[in-house]
Amino acid sequence: ISFVLYRGQTKITATPLTDRTNFVDNTTINEIYTVKVVLNGIEQTYSESANAWAQQYLTIPLQIPAGGTTPDGVSYTYSANGCSVGDLDGDGQYEIVLKWDPSNSRDNAQAGYTDSDGKAEIACKTADGTRDSTNVIIGNSDADYRNSRGYILTGPEYLTIFNGQTGKAMATVDFIPDRGNVSA
Repeated sequence: ISFVLYRGQTKITATPLTDRTNFVDNTTINEIYTVKVVLNGIEQTYSESANAWAQQYLTIPLQIPAGGTTPDGVSYTYSANGCSVGDLDGDGQYEIVLKWDPSNSRDNAQAGYTDSDGKAEIACKTADGTRDSTNVIIGNSDADYRNSRGYILTGPEYLTIFNGQTGKAMATVDFIPDRGNVSA
């Protein structure tokens, strides 16, 4: 699949585009743009038309959720974070899915103080073949749970506590995620 771009009735891509989905048209002409998909060398029908924006971004008004207070009395607010798009309701138009990040959020890879020795440990999810700093392997080092498409949808997972100073695994327990019905 490739694409050609039209400004009005004029094709402005000399050859079909295959390496991008963005195009900068260096013109001051305010025209309507359309795209045609090229399949097997044949231009298909026009897409819906679009006008050029006045600036190279679209301002989207946000409805910021109200902040709150945690049970221990810490106040928090929300900020816009990552987003993605998808047709959530099947109407052919993309919706924007926005992740709201609370001001008190933390990276879930956290060091902690768990055994009262004055040094923090690190807890993280591990799997077969994980090596600690002393070259000890957790689980089966030869396991390969990739399916025919390269995805790992089966196999054991673990939660491991590592010594924060040495990186040695201190304890490992089974971590059994609820994967549901996953297919890929």
